[in-house]
Amino acid sequence: MSEANELEKETPLVNNDLENPEQERKKRLLCLLLILISTIIFFTIIIVIIYIILNSESTGSNPDQEPKNDTKPDPEPDIGPFSNSSLKALYDISVIEKETLLFNHDLLDKIYSMSIDNKKVNKTNKYIFNDNGEHKLYIKFNISLDSAENMFNNCTTLKEIDLSEFETENITSLAGMFYRCTNLISLNLTSFKTKMF
Repeated sequence: MSEANELEKETPLVNNDLENPEQERKKRLLCLLLILISTIIFFTIIIVIIYIILNSESTGSNPDQEPKNDTKPDPEPDIGPFSNSSLKALYDISVIEKETLLFNHDLLDKIYSMSIDNKKVNKTNKYIFNDNGEHKLYIKFNISLDSAENMFNNCTTLKEIDLSEFETENITSLAGMFYRCTNLISLNLTSFKTKMF
């Protein structure tokens, strides 16, 4: 009788031992599955963040970035200028977000590079300023000019101009060079050496 009781007591123990490994295996599989899902979610979030950062840099959606001028770039060869001729001009802008005439358009093909307020810009004879006040223009020419006719004609915002490094030896005409430059305060032409004088 005692042996039968012992067998009955051992039988449930055997069943519990068989069920525990099965439950343990299911728990382990469930844990592995949760870890796998968490890892996939984590890496997906990282990839999305990297994509957003790269996309915002390439589109230039930085709100602090200065608005760019709509002037299209001109293809220009990567060679130095053939001339040392240059000039500096100061413009007094009172009306912003409107095209300002800087100089006559005939000069464009003779310009090697130009900058406005110490920032290089694409070659253009008209420019839209984003704020009023004084703005500096610097032009470097690729050849010595043979004519300065109507060079700054109707540039009403031109206030000052430095022509000390402007080559004038080959210039044969100065007609209308500063015509209608109503804001030009003074003009120093002592550096001019032309075939006309």
